[in-house]
Amino acid sequence: MNITAELSLYPLTGDYVPTIQAYIDELNTIDGLEVRTHALSTEVFGEYSAVMLAIQNATHTVFCADPAAVLVAKFLNRDRRG
Repeated sequence: MNITAELSLYPLTGDYVPTIQAYIDELNTIDGLEVRTHALSTEVFGEYSAVMLAIQNATHTVFCADPAAVLVAKFLNRDRRG
């Protein structure tokens, strides 16, 4: 099953841009996923297990490295690419 995930990462630090960019860059390294970055969120398209594992790994990296960060995620059980 292909899904769509919409993610917004909010590192609670003054210098937040490098953390967000590293998160997006990590998602972009996964074969089989399409990552679309927008002003306020990033969409990830692909097979359910691959999307969830990529988000899990990228989020783990941020949560281990940063003192505080918030990830807002929405999931759709469809591929909404148009």
